[in-house]
Amino acid sequence: MAPWRRAAGLCFFALLWRDTDAALRDAAARAAAAGPRRETVDSARAGLNASGVADNDVAPLSSMRPPWAADVLAKHNEYRCMHGAPPLTWNDDLEAHAKQWAVIGHGQRSPPWELKDVGPFRLVGESVATKITDQGGAASPAGAVQAWYHQIEQTDGHRGEVDHYTFEFAQYTQVVWKSSTSLGCAWLHDFFVCQYGPAGNIPGEFASQVMELKKAQQHCQHAR
Repeated sequence: MAPWRRAAGLCFFALLWRDTDAALRDAAARAAAAGPRRETVDSARAGLNASGVADNDVAPLSSMRPPWAADVLAKHNEYRCMHGAPPLTWNDDLEAHAKQWAVIGHGQRSPPWELKDVGPFRLVGESVATKITDQGGAASPAGAVQAWYHQIEQTDGHRGEVDHYTFEFAQYTQVVWKSSTSLGCAWLHDFFVCQYGPAGNIPGEFASQVMELKKAQQHCQHAR
């Protein structure tokens, strides 16, 4: 190649590199001045209403949650209504923590140190069940909640009023514990785990937290 052609090529490359570098530096400066990029979503295309809630999301649960979660939450709140306790809401931190234990728990309850500092809760409660079925014999997480609540039959007069901890009905007392506000559960194979925040079954608080039966079940269907 002729020397003058080689020199011209090198000169052209140097000019191209200089211009490209300047353009990149200018683009970086503009991006920094504009601040963080914000992604926008067309609510109508995303299927959201004016409040940012999916129009077809009739249950107070995320579409990412398991299909049985609504029934489990509703069954808890039905029983709590019968005892004058406020309804629970689903909590994603509790659900995630329950999932972790469902994988490694082998059908057993969590040790105390596993129930500390979960999401916003300093201490959480827990109920577990294995080989869960409903009254018809089908596998059903809501059937486990029914079994926990039916421990009320072990209480004096079957009315559910309790003033102390007893293992035989500890899951019933957690289900209706008045100051628990949040619930998250997981189901893996035949192992079902529910965790509650704040924890129930606190010594010395049973008389104020576990109320006797106040309403018939049919009067609390709205709590579902």
